[in-house]
Amino acid sequence: MRKFKLFVLILIILFATPRCVEKQEKQEKNDVIIEEIKSDSTNQFTELTIENVVLYLKLFEVKHIDIVLAQSILETRYYKCSECSLDSNNIFGFRSSTGYYSYCHYVQSIADYKDWQKRKYDGQQNYYQFLKEVGYAEDLNYTNKLKYIVTQIQEYL
Repeated sequence: MRKFKLFVLILIILFATPRCVEKQEKQEKNDVIIEEIKSDSTNQFTELTIENVVLYLKLFEVKHIDIVLAQSILETRYYKCSECSLDSNNIFGFRSSTGYYSYCHYVQSIADYKDWQKRKYDGQQNYYQFLKEVGYAEDLNYTNKLKYIVTQIQEYL
């Protein structure tokens, strides 16, 4: 029942307002989602798992969920790395010249990924090619690693 209530809350937050809201309003809505997640005493939605990441990728309507999920797995070494972006609840390795972006909860990094994707990806090209062209990763084998992970995670999609 708690899962259903959280799902309904997130849907209301995501769809009850116009799509063209200001960044501050988006952040406030994301904060409401984060607070609801933090109050989950069972840790059912708080825990960083593949299943939960898939749930939130779907709720935020991220495109190419399989590849994006693979990115989160690769960037965090299956959500187990230390001294990496995961220490900042950043499951995608987003960074600036001063270091990794920091989030209060990993779901915020998913919301940020969706915003990034919306700004950068026109939906017309192959997503692997798009990641190469925007210079998402410095590793020249990044897309090959993603393709391998995608073959391993199909059961979660």
